[in-house]
Amino acid sequence: MNETDEELKERKQELDEGYQKLSEDKGSQVGTLSLYFYP
Repeated sequence: MNETDEELKERKQELDEGYQKLSEDKGSQVGTLSLYFYP
C-alpha cells in the first residue's frame, strides 16, 4: 500500500508541475479563464 501511495504522490506532483508550466506559458489568459470556470 505504501508503495502505491508514493507512486500516486509522485504522479500528482508531476501533474501539478505540468499544470504550473501551462499556467506560466499561457499567463494571465489561464487566470482569466479559471475565473469563469471556477468562480
